[in-house]
Amino acid sequence: MRDGVRQVSEAAAAWSPYDLEDGTPAGEIALLRQRNTDNEDLFVGLYHCAEELEGTDLDYPHNESFIVLHGEASITLSDGVEHVFKTGDLVTIAKGETAVAFRQSPGFKKFFVLSD
Repeated sequence: MRDGVRQVSEAAAAWSPYDLEDGTPAGEIALLRQRNTDNEDLFVGLYHCAEELEGTDLDYPHNESFIVLHGEASITLSDGVEHVFKTGDLVTIAKGETAVAFRQSPGFKKFFVLSD
């Protein structure tokens, strides 16, 4: 049976370690919904990282939309333009983009939706 509504407090969420593709520890995620229908993925959840995080070559294999709940992050795409996201910002990044540089502040937190 399909559950039409899911509700969980942030404190009670099932947090799992999250690593970047190169194995760098990058905080934790708590998935609220995960589905694969007709080879199209959907992930909905929370992400947070206590430490500052910086790097290069961050690929976006899914469309990603999110709201920044706490902190600040920035990405620089291949066109050289830096995009800065702060608490309260709503953001969407298209599948296939690559951040040639990225940074997020200590305590960064977001609610995200990833889809194909």
